[in-house]
Formats: sequence, C-alpha cells, structure tokens
Amino acid sequence: MPEADPEPVHLRQSLFKRPAPPASVRRAEPEIRRAIAVPNRTPSLPPRPMPSGPIPAPRFGKSMRPSHDVYRELGVVPTSFTPYDRYMGDARQVLEETSSRNPATLAVACRLVEKGRKFRYVSRDPYRPDLPDTTAQRKSGDCKSKALWLYQQLNDPTALYVIGKAERGAKSSHAWLYWYYDERWWILDPTTRSTPVAVSSIASGRYVPYYSFGRYGAYRHGSTRLYGSEEDTPEVAARRVLFLRPKGK
Repeated sequence: MPEADPEPVHLRQSLFKRPAPPASVRRAEPEIRRAIAVPNRTPSLPPRPMPSGPIPAPRFGKSMRPSHDVYRELGVVPTSFTPYDRYMGDARQVLEETSSRNPATLAVACRLVEKGRKFRYVSRDPYRPDLPDTTAQRKSGDCKSKALWLYQQLNDPTALYVIGKAERGAKSSHAWLYWYYDERWWILDPTTRSTPVAVSSIASGRYVPYYSFGRYGAYRHGSTRLYGSEEDTPEVAARRVLFLRPKGK
C-alpha cells in the first residue's frame, strides 16, 4: 500500500476548524496538546456512555476479554473470513501476544505515533506487513508495517489493526489502528499523521474501514461491500480490488 499523498489544505484544516465542531472534538484537541507537552501526565477525558450488549466471541482462544463490548460503537461484526487471511499469519501472532499489562496512556500514544511517523516509508511486500522488530531496527516500513509496530508498542488488547481506504474511492488500501481510550475511539495513523485523531472528528469519506483484526478475532465493518452476489466464493472475493498492487511494481 503506497504512502498517501499529502492532504489538501482544506482537509488539513477540517479536523478541528470546522464551524461549530462537536463538543467532544473541542475537548479532545487541548487534551492532545497537553499530553504532548507533559509526557508524564495521564490525560482524563470526559466519559461517554457505552452501548450495552454481549462482546464478540474470541477466535484466538484467549480467555481474557474487554469488560464490555467497545467494538459495537464501530459498527463491526465478527467474521470467519477476510481476503487478507493468507497474509496475516505473522501479524496475527503479534496481535495475540498483547496483554492488558501496562497499556499505553494518551501521552505515550502521542509519542509513539510521532516516532512511527518519522520512520521512512519503505514497502518490502505489498501484502504482508514486516514484523515490528524489523520495522524498529530499520526505522522504516509502509503503512501496514508501521501500524503493526504501533500495535505492539501500545500493548492494548482492545486495539484494532485496520485495513481500509484513507479516502473513499482511493485506488490503494491503507492500514491504521483504532484505539479505545477514556471512553472514545481514536485513529492512530503513523504513516500520515503525527498525533492521534478522535474518530468523531473525521470528515465523512475519510478513513473508510473494511476489516479489523485484534487479539479477540477479525471483524467486518459496515462499509465493506465484498460480495457482489451469493455465488461469490471466498476465493473470488479475495481477488477483488481491496489490496491493489501499485502500478509499475
């Protein structure tokens, strides 16, 4: 997945400068600034009510689960098949090894995203992410490798490794993380951004998720339109244009 083009000026200005932004956005921006300025401080954001309901059953056989179903807010459903399964072997091992011990704070997440953003953009395999140790040692990687490195560094079992599109209609796929902290979801994208961004602040048509992977299984997002007909098999679906090889490579 090639690196995204620089954002147009109107998109860069749209996150926290739109007229009358939601209250959650106005609260989030100063928290990000303070988290960066005071590394040892643990920010406390205003809580939001969570939807009730059962959590998805884990696919990886892990007994530890989130205390409540934080994934419902993202509109995902568990799935036993994705077009990326054949490329996710090593990545899934990294996802399974996360634990709830010493998960990252918002201040730590800010520093990690900034560090990953400084890694050079290098794609060594168009489909499989590098292991986090390789990304760290070489200080380089593409979007999927940087996102997997960041997932390991966060050490939060509720985080999700996401494959989708940076913009609706983009020709190439993109990878980032969804991270749940202080009762809200954040986008962590060390490929194109230097700080976390609240999901509620993202403009429509940006960061369109297709599939997510985490310690507890794989999920399909509502924006996924993979099967064109009931006759489509997983093999046919896997050849669709979710993971396009860049032209000339």
